[in-house]
Amino acid sequence: MIAAVLRNGTCTGSLYKSSPEQQRTHEFCVLLGITLWSYSDFWAYSKGDAPTSMINIVGASSWNPIQTILSGNKGRANSSTSSMFSDDASNQLTKSCDFLILTYSGMQLRCSAPSPNDKDKWLAALHEGLEGNISENRIESLLSLTRRQGTSFTSMPNEDDALATKSEMLVQSAITQSLASFENEGKIYPMRKPLPRVKSAPKWTPAVNKHRTGYHSPCSDRSSPASEFQCMSCGCFPPEAAMRIESTPLPQYGLEERADNCHDCFVAQGVLNHVNYLCMLYDAEARDRAAIRTAREEVRGTKERLIWENAGLHAEPPKEDPPGIKADCSDEDAETVATAPAEEPKCVLTGLADALVALVSGKKFASYRQRSAGLDGMCQSLEDNGTKYVVDFMEQLDECAQSAESSGFYDSRSVSSKEKVDGIEGMRKQFQVAGDTSAALRLLYEYALPQNNQSVHNDSTMLATILEFFVDLCDSGQIGALAFFWPQICHIHMQMLPPTDTKQLIRVEMIEDFLLTVATRYSVNLALSLSWGLTADLEESLGEAHCHPAARRRRFAVLRFVSELESVLFDFDGGWGGGGASGIMSPGRHQAALLRDAMASLQLRRRFSSTFLTRSVRMDKLKAEALEALGNGNDQSSASLTIARNASYFSSHMKLTRKLGDIAEKLRHLEVEKRKEVLTEELIKVNASGRTLGGDPLNRLCDSRFKRTVRIPVNETHVFRSKERTPVLLLMEIVADKTNENAEANVDDEAPSLDCERERCNSGVISSQSSQEVQCSSGLEISALGSLIRRSSKDFESVHQLSNYEKNGGKRVPPVSLLPADIQFQRDVLFAIMERGMSGSHNIIAKGAASAARRAAQAMESKRALVLINESAVSAARSDKGMTNSSATNSSSYRNLESNAQLDDDEVMEALRLLIIQSHVAKGSLSNGTDLGVKAEVGTDGGSVSVKAEVGTDGGSVDAGKVDSRLAGCGEISSSVLSALRLWKGGIVSNVELLELVQKDLQFIKHSAVFGSSDELKLIEDSAFWGRFSFGERWAEKKARLAASSPHGVEPGWDLCGCIVKSNDDLRQEAFVMQLIELCDETFRAAGLDLWVHPYCIVATGRSTGIIECVRNAMSFDSLKKRPGYGDGLAGHFKRMTEIAADPNRALVEAKQNFVRSLAAYSLMSYLFLFKDRHNGNLLLDTAGHVIHIDFGFVFGTAPGGSFSLEQSTPFKLTEEMLEVLDGIGSPLFSEFVTSFCCGFLALQAQADSFLTIVEITCRDSNFPCFEGKDCIEIVTKLRERLCPQLNKSQTVAYALDLIKFATTSYGTKQYDYFQYLSQGIAA
Repeated sequence: MIAAVLRNGTCTGSLYKSSPEQQRTHEFCVLLGITLWSYSDFWAYSKGDAPTSMINIVGASSWNPIQTILSGNKGRANSSTSSMFSDDASNQLTKSCDFLILTYSGMQLRCSAPSPNDKDKWLAALHEGLEGNISENRIESLLSLTRRQGTSFTSMPNEDDALATKSEMLVQSAITQSLASFENEGKIYPMRKPLPRVKSAPKWTPAVNKHRTGYHSPCSDRSSPASEFQCMSCGCFPPEAAMRIESTPLPQYGLEERADNCHDCFVAQGVLNHVNYLCMLYDAEARDRAAIRTAREEVRGTKERLIWENAGLHAEPPKEDPPGIKADCSDEDAETVATAPAEEPKCVLTGLADALVALVSGKKFASYRQRSAGLDGMCQSLEDNGTKYVVDFMEQLDECAQSAESSGFYDSRSVSSKEKVDGIEGMRKQFQVAGDTSAALRLLYEYALPQNNQSVHNDSTMLATILEFFVDLCDSGQIGALAFFWPQICHIHMQMLPPTDTKQLIRVEMIEDFLLTVATRYSVNLALSLSWGLTADLEESLGEAHCHPAARRRRFAVLRFVSELESVLFDFDGGWGGGGASGIMSPGRHQAALLRDAMASLQLRRRFSSTFLTRSVRMDKLKAEALEALGNGNDQSSASLTIARNASYFSSHMKLTRKLGDIAEKLRHLEVEKRKEVLTEELIKVNASGRTLGGDPLNRLCDSRFKRTVRIPVNETHVFRSKERTPVLLLMEIVADKTNENAEANVDDEAPSLDCERERCNSGVISSQSSQEVQCSSGLEISALGSLIRRSSKDFESVHQLSNYEKNGGKRVPPVSLLPADIQFQRDVLFAIMERGMSGSHNIIAKGAASAARRAAQAMESKRALVLINESAVSAARSDKGMTNSSATNSSSYRNLESNAQLDDDEVMEALRLLIIQSHVAKGSLSNGTDLGVKAEVGTDGGSVSVKAEVGTDGGSVDAGKVDSRLAGCGEISSSVLSALRLWKGGIVSNVELLELVQKDLQFIKHSAVFGSSDELKLIEDSAFWGRFSFGERWAEKKARLAASSPHGVEPGWDLCGCIVKSNDDLRQEAFVMQLIELCDETFRAAGLDLWVHPYCIVATGRSTGIIECVRNAMSFDSLKKRPGYGDGLAGHFKRMTEIAADPNRALVEAKQNFVRSLAAYSLMSYLFLFKDRHNGNLLLDTAGHVIHIDFGFVFGTAPGGSFSLEQSTPFKLTEEMLEVLDGIGSPLFSEFVTSFCCGFLALQAQADSFLTIVEITCRDSNFPCFEGKDCIEIVTKLRERLCPQLNKSQTVAYALDLIKFATTSYGTKQYDYFQYLSQGIAA
């Protein structure tokens, strides 16, 4: 038996129920208002099962409590509610635990509570609900919430009469509509007439239903025979599989017990019951606030009478106050006593206390205390403390009454509304000064989901302040900072659903208001992300019988919110969107009408709410609808255009992602040989569907103009040969909207390009064994730590350099100093390594890195001294010549940084270099079995470059290095290529046109000189040559080729996006891990570290579908090892990869440094987040030498093989082959790796709170495989232990050195690679 709990408008607990028609049953019951929900047990209630019965109550036993009901208070008077039963029956029940209730259908139920105290609580809630359900009482409560007590519109100075009249009209209209809504509540509708039953199912089943992703309603399964039972809601005979899955009461048809429903009607009924429950919570919350405001009037009257009596004046105060007497209800009691006669102030205060105690203990005040737990608590404190608490009682009561007023909707100029706004504004400024988004997220988590119902966290003002701070980020153009934590905010919202009492209702309504405002007013990309997250949760809760209990419990609340999101996005009236965008809601015609009416009733109740955000799209829409109904609507043409634009983008992109997911799912069920043909046919249909196919496939944040997908090149696709999942590689052409062509939208073309694996279709891509990776597009990004960062595809730039970049006419201004501000941070790490290695430690890593660390520290000091000398010289020259800071930045020391502004040109030159060398090979001018024979001599002056190439000459040819120094070493170029270069340098042709001209010249040479000869096949397959170009076609080449052949290639803002569409795979966990990786990247940048991380976009469009951005210019270690010519190991590959560079030695050094920086970063993250399944198919290497990890299906303690996993004891993967690239233990490169690893560890350790907050929020009630079935506290505790926050700097370095030592000597790494080779054929 569960004891009764009466809290915040609801009463829950165990009851025994019996009637003349049924036997005695034990059930867990929930009472709200006059409706009693019954469940078989508490577990059925907690996991979201349908109730066994829903009873509307019209009468109950008389209530004669012998002790206080709500807070254990004494002196509570009896309720005045009359009994619906005879005196004899009531007297028999008085001394027992039994009581009687009368249902709407006329049934009399005998209920038994566990104890007399529990019985009193049930009766208190029953009588409060019965009194509150009387129409006159409900209208009076609403009037008290909108009445401006103590003031009037005509008495306010400088009042605009038109605005005051409009406010009164809104109040009157809302009261009238509420009265009509109250009359329709509890109406019983006639049962639906049975429809003809189809005995046999059709012999065909549409293909769209066979292989379709997302949620599948059993009612749409035409292959199942019709049920023998009729659905009592819609009257149909649905398929057998859709009937009797679950049943639910249908109170609108008079069916209080469970009735047979089809699945669609069951879902619609669940949403209807949930909306009605919210309406009842709003009624309870309104009664609570009305009780406080009415009680305040009673207290004010008592106070005024006492003042006048002690003044020796009239018993009742006159219309005008006499001199010296101040009777304003908002004054504090101390001020009131001061205005009374001065001879007996203490007597006045004592008399006031006695009068108020008598008032709050009386029979009339008992009903107020019964309705409001807050008021009851204040009254109890007054009864206990008497005179000491009088002043505080008056102040608190005035404050609560002011906040209870429904002023936000009807009059934003009222005193209470302004006080709320001013209070939020003051607290919000404190958040803006702090500027810590992670800390704000932590506070949001604590106040939105308070633990153990802590009263300190029930302050809705603090929650509103946090949400207003997030909206401020959007207004200030920092929506990226909010977008980074958007998944956690959405997860917090889902954990709050469904609200079960009035306090939870207020919190849920506030955060939903925030989500709707941001999603519809600031970013439709976030609206898509929100919708996909909600849909994925619904696919699990409605589509699986054994889903997560939390997801099952909130399913109908999520469906209701999805419908509200649609109503705001598409500007539907009444708050009901129908649920069509999610593809889940399919209510019958009558149920749809009931849902619309219920949502309209809920919207009416929201008009009387006292809790709102200052920028609320929900409140604005309610006002617009109300004013339009009164004929006072404003011109909304501009807003309507924005809504239509966002709605078009939202709907088209939802359709595109759903269609692509369906295609991938369809291919999964086909034979491998037929997949390519079917994919081509399906994509042709997609391309023919319209001018705009959808939005940006990666859903990246955009500015005022959208990126829209206009075409999918059919011949550039590839289907992988996986059985369980069928990833589909697609290239998509996207074009920016023409409506805002002048808006800034820069897409970084030189992020590493799409992989080209010739064995897998010439579009080339990544590893074939696992999920593919993606790099986020460049452009302006908002740091999760509060900084603005522009991402570069080149090697890592110091965050201190980046933070000083400012937009100045489209140019980027370099920083004042090249040295990081926290140089001492890295020096301390180097000295710690030196100390550890020279102190006789047995750690071979410390010993090997000590000498190199010493040299690095010396070099750092020398560099620091040199830069200081140069800065002094520059400062002296500036003072002599009057140079400005901006002109000084053009010195030679900043040339490297300035070159970053020409990223597009560098990428084109790199692609052009490869094309020219290929042209020489085709002519036979270069030997493909030896070195290229190119010797480059760079002048010491850093200016001109002289090149000597051992190549044949053509008449009229010119050396490429003389045309552009970036082509040094390529040999001579033909006159046609020279002409193209001159046109390009003159600005006559674009980057795309330049590559197109050179490609055509190369094709002509191949066809005329080489192709058709006996050496053609040998030339193409020669591993010694093509090993240098093992990553295939560069992204710039591919983009230029497709732009030339595309009908949209000439449009402004045209771009190309490579992505992989997956089905039958939940990508939400991988998206979460990528969020952690991105936060690590931001942390490294903020610390000024040269650690390189490659975040990429993962979009989970559902529970089993998603889109992953392709990694450009990269290939898995597995594919690399299987290519011809790979015989010298990874170190040999680095040498061959850099041989074609103008300076091969320098290129090799840079490639190895890139390898070190990326290896250290990913090794550190592998340790912290427990990345497992690290075989060579899940590790990539790009053309710059960076190592990249992909496929994060096993993290946070999960691993292939479970507790028997070979990787379980390995902190991260560091193989002998990787050590060879680092030149072995003891080399400068290895020392750099160790130093970078230690510095990164310290940087992440400093941001431990941010990581712990994200993980704690995400793992709570999570259905991710890495968190499911695990203790959230244990996960967060172990992550905190791995971060070692208790260690100082030297201890942390020592711990990191031990981790590296363990990784280098781990036996499990080699064994796991060997196991994957034997089982999956992945190269070891």
